[in-house]
Amino acid sequence: MIAQTSATLNALGPHPFGSPRNQAAAQFVAAKLQEAGLSQTVVEEFVSEGSPGSNVVARIPGRTDRLLIVATHHDSRKDGEDVSDRSRSLALLIEIGRRAAQAQPKNTWIVASFDGGEAEGQGLTHYLQSLGRSVGLVDGVFLIDAATLRASGGVPALVVPACGRLDPRGSRGIASRDLVESALRGIPNGVEFSFDDPNIALLTQPFIRAFKTPCDPLSSSAIAAGLGVVLATETPYSRRFLGPQALSPIEAGPRDDAAIKLGELAFEAIRGVDGSIAPTPRSDSWLVVGGGVWPGWLIFLIGFATLIPGIVVLRAERTRLMFRGAYSTLFVLLLYAEPEVALFAGLLPNLLPPSLPGKFLAPTLLPLLLLAAAGGLGFVRGQVTGSWISVWVWLGFAAALVLLYASLARGKKSASRAKRGRK
Repeated sequence: MIAQTSATLNALGPHPFGSPRNQAAAQFVAAKLQEAGLSQTVVEEFVSEGSPGSNVVARIPGRTDRLLIVATHHDSRKDGEDVSDRSRSLALLIEIGRRAAQAQPKNTWIVASFDGGEAEGQGLTHYLQSLGRSVGLVDGVFLIDAATLRASGGVPALVVPACGRLDPRGSRGIASRDLVESALRGIPNGVEFSFDDPNIALLTQPFIRAFKTPCDPLSSSAIAAGLGVVLATETPYSRRFLGPQALSPIEAGPRDDAAIKLGELAFEAIRGVDGSIAPTPRSDSWLVVGGGVWPGWLIFLIGFATLIPGIVVLRAERTRLMFRGAYSTLFVLLLYAEPEVALFAGLLPNLLPPSLPGKFLAPTLLPLLLLAAAGGLGFVRGQVTGSWISVWVWLGFAAALVLLYASLARGKKSASRAKRGRK
């Protein structure tokens, strides 16, 4: 069914926002959703800066008035020769809608194909504005983003982007811990997937909190409105960031196994959120480690605990203790401001025994250097547009390292002094 629907949509060819073909794509998706059992499906027309747009919105009533938005977009790039990413994403949306209609969800699901996903996210922006105050009932936005057929076949992933918010303007917005935790909790053990990136999620998670990278239009629209976004995708974060890279080419066939795996991951993650209690309050401080989610308070406590051994060891050395205490105070402030980045950068330096010479500090800075190198490379390539972290926080990291270095031993000279002291 997925392969057949995808093939029909793919036959439309490029259909950018505002084009007649794009409106035909919207009508086709609406018909397929109704055919899948979503009787409350409508095509909502709108105009954005003189260009006509069409949103396809299906409503699956739940037992509560809380809302979950499950969406993709039907418009394609104007110059895109291969639109199989759109057709596969839309086919998955239809199948997820079919399964949701049969499952009788707890919350009300909005299964939608928005317009402008390859433009400026006009369709989702229009829809959220139409909700008015009801936007506060939305517990999360799940976006389905399949790859082109020739780039498919990778391990499906859940990616949580960071984009700018409108309130406070320009500040970093990211999905809440409650949304991420409940999504991961809903995925059965047998479902193969990665979070953000296979094997390097512990680098990408601090990276998206430290540096601004271009957000896809639908994510930008949702996060600007204060909503959390989770992407179900075949393209891990680093590959999205570095640019499309083809995997093993896959020929079109009667069964799209890669899409089936992605759809299964998305559906189980959404059901996990659907079965959870509405999160209050919502915290955007968290780290996914292994299969669990560390909350912000745990990150803070772990970071704080790593400071204790260094203080205890130097308790009898007044001068070095003073430097270590100043470093610890500054690190706690950094940990409070940016817990994920601070723990990633400071875990190894904090655990470095104060008895070792300062030259041993350099190897422990590898995580921080990797983070800075990734940001610098992205900036040179035009993929990083700035930093979410203020310049004062970056200067705080630099000052903390100077203080930490000053608290360490001074090699042979310090060792000889210690020997004379024992005599």
